[in-house]
Amino acid sequence: MLLGHARGKVGSLVFSRANGKQIVRSRAEVVKNPRTQAQMIQRIMLNTIAQGYSNMKAIVDHSFEGLSAGQASMSYFMQRNLDNLRTKVANEIAEGKSLSEIFDFSPLKTNVLAVNAYEIAKGTLPSVAVLPTDDSRSYTFEATANTYEAILQRYGLKRGDQLTFVALVVGTDGNIKFQFTRVILDPRESDGGEAPLSTAFCADNAVVKPSTRNEGVFNTLSFSNNKFVFALSTSFVWAGAIIVSRKANDGSWLRSNATLVVNTESYKGNTSMQKALELLAQSGIDGLSDLYLNNAGTSNVNTGTTEGGNAGGGTGGGPSQEH
Repeated sequence: MLLGHARGKVGSLVFSRANGKQIVRSRAEVVKNPRTQAQMIQRIMLNTIAQGYSNMKAIVDHSFEGLSAGQASMSYFMQRNLDNLRTKVANEIAEGKSLSEIFDFSPLKTNVLAVNAYEIAKGTLPSVAVLPTDDSRSYTFEATANTYEAILQRYGLKRGDQLTFVALVVGTDGNIKFQFTRVILDPRESDGGEAPLSTAFCADNAVVKPSTRNEGVFNTLSFSNNKFVFALSTSFVWAGAIIVSRKANDGSWLRSNATLVVNTESYKGNTSMQKALELLAQSGIDGLSDLYLNNAGTSNVNTGTTEGGNAGGGTGGGPSQEH
C-alpha cells in the first residue's frame, strides 16, 4: 500500500477502493462447526426433545388428532416441545437463574429421558386433568363416585372412550422410564349392571374386565374423597397425564389435549444446563458433525420403555391406531 491503493485479500483483510479512498475490512471467518455456548445450549435442547420423542414414541407417534402416524406426528411433537423448552429456558434466564439452576436436559450424545412438561397429545375431545400426590408416588383425577358412569358424566365422555394413563417414573436402574396403560370406559357388566370403577379397572394390580381391550398394569388405583389415585409403578412418579381417545364414525381417531404434569414440588431436576454443557466438554465436541441435525444424540435409537403394556396395535398408515 506504500506504493498505491491495494485491492484483494491478505490473510483475513480485504482491500478495496471507494470514492478514491482505500477501504480495509475484516473478512468473516467461516466456522464449519460453531461451538459457542449459545449454540451448544440449542443443541442440548434439541437433543432433550429428540430423546423425549424417542423414549415416548409408542404413544406420541400417533397421538395428535388430524396428523398421520409417524413423520407428521414426530414433526409436530419436536417443533411444539422445542418451542416450549426454549421459552422455559429464556424465561428462567430472564428471572435471573444461572445455567446451573435450570433443569432438566438430556446431555448430548445420550438417550437419557429428561423430565419436562412435554405436550404429548392434541385434539378436540374433553381433557382429564391430573395432579401429583404429596408422596410423589401417584397422581389423582376427580370424580363424583367410584363408577365408570361418574367418569363419563364428569368429563363429558362417551361409553367406549379410551383413557391412556401415562407416567414418567424412576426405573430400577435409577433412570427415568416412560410407562402407560389403557382402560376402555365401558361401565356395563355382562348382566348390564355396573361395578365400582376401581374394582372394574384393577384386580391383582392388573387391568381387567369388563373390556377385553383394557391393557396394562396399575400399581395403585383407589378412590376416596371424590378422587381417583393411580400409579403405574412402585417407585417415584415425576410426571403424569391422561389421554382420551375415541374412534369417530368415519374411522378416524379423535384425541384430547394432554401435557405431562411435572411434580415440581418434589422433582428438582436431574441434569442442569450447566451440567449438560460440562458433560459435552468432557466428551469432546470435536466429534460433532458439521450437519446441525446430526448432533442430536447417539446412533442407537431408543424406541421407548413399554413396561406399562403395549398401547395399541400396528404401525404406519394413519391415526387409526389405538392408544
